[in-house]
Amino acid sequence: KIERQFTAPAPAIPLPSNFDGQIELIGYDLTSSSITLYWRMLKETGADYTAFVHVLGADGLIIAQRDTQPQNGRYPTSLWAEGEYVTDTIDISTAGTSIEIGWYVAETGERLKTMDGNTVRCAP
Repeated sequence: KIERQFTAPAPAIPLPSNFDGQIELIGYDLTSSSITLYWRMLKETGADYTAFVHVLGADGLIIAQRDTQPQNGRYPTSLWAEGEYVTDTIDISTAGTSIEIGWYVAETGERLKTMDGNTVRCAP
């Protein structure tokens, strides 16, 4: 049985970002070795999207990267219900100058779009 969460979380750093009207990033929590992302499903989809986190250095190049389906592959987006909140902690060194977050379809590499392109950028 899936334990669904419909109460909004309270991330330490709010960062509301819309990905193609399907998934919304509510915000995140950060430690030196992980980032916890708080998502809300805006519109159910049959697709299993893969989330990515890129930690960038001062030169803008990726110094750490993690691509995974939510909750280490245990809770794909095709199972999420409309209005549901999902918490996803990703183990990654966050020692960089900025972090990029986004979603894509593994089979095609096609990314979900945001207002600013296809990633959300935040500071560690």
